[in-house]
Amino acid sequence: LFTSVFVYPLMVQRINGLTPTETGLSLMIPTFLGVFLFPFIGKYLSKGGKPLPFMIFGIAIFIVFGFVGGESTTDMGRWDFFPMQVLRVLGVACLQMPLINQAVVGLESKDYAAGISLNNMIRQLGGAFGIAIANNYVAQQYFKHRTNLIANLPSDSAQWKERVNSISQGIASKTGDFHGATQRAYKMIDMSVDRQAYYLSYLDTFRLVGIFFIVVIPLVFFLRTNKKTDQAAAKAAAEAH
Repeated sequence: LFTSVFVYPLMVQRINGLTPTETGLSLMIPTFLGVFLFPFIGKYLSKGGKPLPFMIFGIAIFIVFGFVGGESTTDMGRWDFFPMQVLRVLGVACLQMPLINQAVVGLESKDYAAGISLNNMIRQLGGAFGIAIANNYVAQQYFKHRTNLIANLPSDSAQWKERVNSISQGIASKTGDFHGATQRAYKMIDMSVDRQAYYLSYLDTFRLVGIFFIVVIPLVFFLRTNKKTDQAAAKAAAEAH
């Protein structure tokens, strides 16, 4: 869940050119949907509803989210990411409350606060580890993709020389620096390769999120779904906030 929010801002600012404000708005606007969904799901669970269908639906949504994110393109704008972020918010809404509900299954009323506190701590630690793993994965994939891209540059072909000369002439015409234009052209191509390598690594990370949720599907069926009384479930939901 944390990784899905971590990767997106990095990609859209570094690759798609969105400003921090645009990135924040693209995350904030779909989040309002979750504000309306949380009370409805909480009320349903407080009446003894089973959390399992919500969890399966939430996991399915995150699987779709991961693979949709893995198909993002470099020319997508802020509103092009809107459907993808709506999927993320739906997934979070369907998973968050049921997971909190599971934190108190089988506990006495007096232990609800401790159970929810422990659940929140584990969730925060899991998110921190998830972000660290995702960041490391991005770095590894970046190195792999950059190596492959450089290895496949046609440095001896006529197209390569034409490309370098075209960039060099454009730089020289704008700056008047004919001696350093070639080196700056190589630098621009290097930056382009760098950007492409990061782009591919972010797509890989989105797919990794989808694969992770596929792997955890069987674990959902090991959860306890004992019904609590309405009063106990309502108290658990209140404690969660």
